[in-house]
Amino acid sequence: MITKRLRTCVAILAINFSFALPGMSQIFKTPPVLYPSGGNLAEWVAVADVNKDGKPDVVVTNWDSGIGVLLGNGNGTFRPAVTYAATRGADAVAVADLNGDDWPDLVVGANDGAGGPWLSVLLNKGDGTFLPAVRYSSVGFDVTSVAVADVDGDGKPDLVAANQCSDTNCNHSSLAVLLGNGDGTFRPAITYTLSSGIAAAMSVVAADLDHDGLPDLLVADTSSSGKGLVIVLLNKGDGTFPSQVTYQSGGTIPSSIIVGDVNADGNLDAVVTNLYYSGSVTSYGSVGVLRGHGDGTFGAPVVYKAGPSPASVAIGDVNGDGKPDLVVSSAPGKGCCGGVPNGKTGVLLNNGNGTFQTPAITYGSGGRNAYSVALADVNLDGKPDLVVADGCDGYNSECPLGGGVAVSLGLPARTTTTVTTSGTPSTFGQSVTFTVAITSAYGPIANGAIVSFYDNSTKIGTASTTNGAASFTTSSLKVGTHTIKATYPSSAFFKTSSGTITQVVN
Repeated sequence: MITKRLRTCVAILAINFSFALPGMSQIFKTPPVLYPSGGNLAEWVAVADVNKDGKPDVVVTNWDSGIGVLLGNGNGTFRPAVTYAATRGADAVAVADLNGDDWPDLVVGANDGAGGPWLSVLLNKGDGTFLPAVRYSSVGFDVTSVAVADVDGDGKPDLVAANQCSDTNCNHSSLAVLLGNGDGTFRPAITYTLSSGIAAAMSVVAADLDHDGLPDLLVADTSSSGKGLVIVLLNKGDGTFPSQVTYQSGGTIPSSIIVGDVNADGNLDAVVTNLYYSGSVTSYGSVGVLRGHGDGTFGAPVVYKAGPSPASVAIGDVNGDGKPDLVVSSAPGKGCCGGVPNGKTGVLLNNGNGTFQTPAITYGSGGRNAYSVALADVNLDGKPDLVVADGCDGYNSECPLGGGVAVSLGLPARTTTTVTTSGTPSTFGQSVTFTVAITSAYGPIANGAIVSFYDNSTKIGTASTTNGAASFTTSSLKVGTHTIKATYPSSAFFKTSSGTITQVVN
């Protein structure tokens, strides 16, 4: 039987790490900047502008004390955490306007294993601070994940909570749906027992899978044999979920699930992290990608190796090619609280067709047990940054002394520009074409970038990139030896680079 607190203690059994380390042309700044989370055992992180000043803020759960809110300065730095009490064992958070006042509120799930209630709502006062938590009982036992969506189409946000236990016997996991009243309060939970899961529902997401305009539900759960499951509950059309269809997740003990259109076919796909790659305990986990068919059904998972004990996954375009990439957090500590600072995040770049490059590009989180990762532009430069909830921050030798938030700003990746000529030597008045190829280790160069061409120091023309190449033709070169330089401009995602070639004109 899988025990409770999977995310804290089971998720850190593996001890090896097999990702490739980044070179100088990294896309995220290292080392990350660390911020105390305001409590111990930081687990889940979200990014939102809670005080509506136009600057992204960080909301993080702390196992012992509830919620820490770190207001952003708009340049990628954050103020000290302000803490708000919630049920002990705060393990999940969602941010949304729950009462229609256009201010972000908080929903917190707790997974303490004792006590309760396990679901709390903290309404925004209208200035980025929050009222005391209002708690909801009869939700279930040990809430591991929460989502906000208008499931019944009445224009009022509703709550969805994944529970490790449907009742005190804890034979199966469950989902709880709390319909909203529109004022930030919610009706008693409607519970759906997940008959194929065995008290290990770790993550839930609400999204419209079948294009009917209403959100459906996906849950990451585990079978009695330890196999990872993705359970899909389609919305009947009235906010109820009468049926369940189960898919394999591609690994063992899934820890989180998200959705996104990774192959640009207009249908949402499911991405799930598994603590282990196969049925046996291994030194690495996996990411399973299930292609959505657009009717609420999914194909078999395509599985990619990840770091040990992957705890969460985020989707975003980190290299500027317009394709969603995956960022996976890992928590490979040797114990629930000890070990060296070795939390990791791995980036799997999209090949452009919904498949992903491995091995992943790996970055340290600066602390122990990187549980949750979010992608957001926290310094407002147009490029996504990494925000990670570390169970233990890098300042302390023992985990109980504090949790941390690690921030790694996105950096432009190094490029290489190579110039070729249509022929040298050429004759005076002859047309010569100079072609440049721009490459980077982190993906294709975007179309439409303007490359400048120079004859020695004099600019002689420009050309725009197509598929990483650009060409410029001239017949005005004088007799002599010319150094032709082509310069690719910098962008949010790529650094500038130049290349040269010698052209002789007779």
